[in-house]
Amino acid sequence: TMASVEKGVSLAPFNPTTDTGQQVALKLFHLTCYDSLFDLGCGDGRLLLKAAKSVDGLLCTGIEYNDDFANRAKQNIENESDDLKSRIRIISQDVARCEHLITLEATAVFLYLLPEGLIIIKPILEKVRKKPNSRIVSYLFSIPEWEPDEIGRSKANLPVFLYRSKHVVNPDPI
Repeated sequence: TMASVEKGVSLAPFNPTTDTGQQVALKLFHLTCYDSLFDLGCGDGRLLLKAAKSVDGLLCTGIEYNDDFANRAKQNIENESDDLKSRIRIISQDVARCEHLITLEATAVFLYLLPEGLIIIKPILEKVRKKPNSRIVSYLFSIPEWEPDEIGRSKANLPVFLYRSKHVVNPDPI
């Protein structure tokens, strides 16, 4: 249909990250209240909820191509506290169309995309990686031609790849 052509392409099938995969990813991120976490292809929002619950003040954005999953994520967040609801937003859109927002705001990006999807959004990831203190975590698949800074492992021994910015700056202490 014309609508699907205009909207863009799905970068991965819906296959939720396992609980241990999420735990490993969040551990690799070392998220703080200074961060803005983006989950590109957030599905039902489970990683964002877990992150927001574990880090006070953390801002979270999920971008989901599939309207059904985006709506499910929004419903899952609706049941949470006002504090959590105010810190998590879900955008129903093609990741490629959110390039400006991602590169402007994201300090931490989570991905569980197939290699073809990673290749499509690699230019966006390269911009994020140039930002000071940014981190990118990819579950299961490595980002083509990038050398991971660390590789975590889920319970099932599945890889979780961490890519750090080359620019590290300490935030001003309050």
